[in-house]
This record gives sequence, structure tokens and C-alpha cells, in this order.
Amino acid sequence: MDKELRQALSIVVGLIVLILLLYGKYDHDEAKQIESEERTSLSWVAVRYSLGIHIQNTDGVLNIDLYPTEDTQILIDKLSLITEVVPIFEVPSKQIDENNWVAVSEILWDQRLEYKAFYRNLNEELQQKSVHPDSIKWFIYSDSLYVEEDLEQLFNDQGVDYDIFK
Repeated sequence: MDKELRQALSIVVGLIVLILLLYGKYDHDEAKQIESEERTSLSWVAVRYSLGIHIQNTDGVLNIDLYPTEDTQILIDKLSLITEVVPIFEVPSKQIDENNWVAVSEILWDQRLEYKAFYRNLNEELQQKSVHPDSIKWFIYSDSLYVEEDLEQLFNDQGVDYDIFK
């Protein structure tokens, strides 16, 4: 299946799951067991990290499991490349191994905020020589394999082969 079609289907499935989880047709007792915020968070994380979703109703309890897909692995591989050139970033391997994708999302959010604060504290001249936070965000989360010029320069300067996805 074409990668773009797979990505589009992933997004559609994520949105359908979000709608089902938020407005699903399961009885009121089940709805109490999973708070709206948790359902929204799981749906957002599933779409953001291209995760597969398994939903099971067992004895009136709605169980939602997220699992990595091939696209999730590409995202992790891209993050690994970023960790080679930007020390603030680390792959949350323990949380990934534990399949705790909400924690993975929180850790990466915190790392992005830390780098953004670091970048903003640089003077204008140093900012011109540094990688913009959005370049990192785009590289990690985008379906595209395009690399912004500032990040490409850093990869080249550090001898990191970022073309492994092409």
C-alpha cells in the first residue's frame, strides 16, 4: 500500500476512533470508566505517533491498547537521528519498550519545550547558526522525508546520514 494512502488511512482511523471514543454507543457505566480527557489523549497520541489501536469491551470494561506500526518506527528512527545532533533530545526507550505512548508523548513534548527555550535564549547571531525548533518538530513528526536546510546542515556537519529513509 502506498505510504501516503497508509498515512491518510491512519488519520481517518484515528479520527473515527476519536469520534467513537468521545461519542461512542456504549452504556453509561462504561463511559464513567474512561474519562473524556483520557480518551482524547489516547486518540491524539495514536494519531500523532501513527499507532495502531485495539479496542476491546470485556465484561463492560472498555480496554484501549495502542501499539506501534511501521510508521511509528520511522518516527522513532527520525528521533534517534535528532538525538545524535541535539543533546537535549533522548529517545524514551524505556517508555517505548513498555508501550507507554502517553509517557513517550509527554517526554518528547518536554524535550521540545526545553529546546525551544534554549533556542529563544540564544542571541540573534547564534540563532542564525542553530537549528530552529520547528525544523526538528517537522522532521520528527512529518510524513515527509524533507529536511529543512538548517537541520540538513547540522546533520552534514556532524556526519549523520539522514537519507536512510529514502
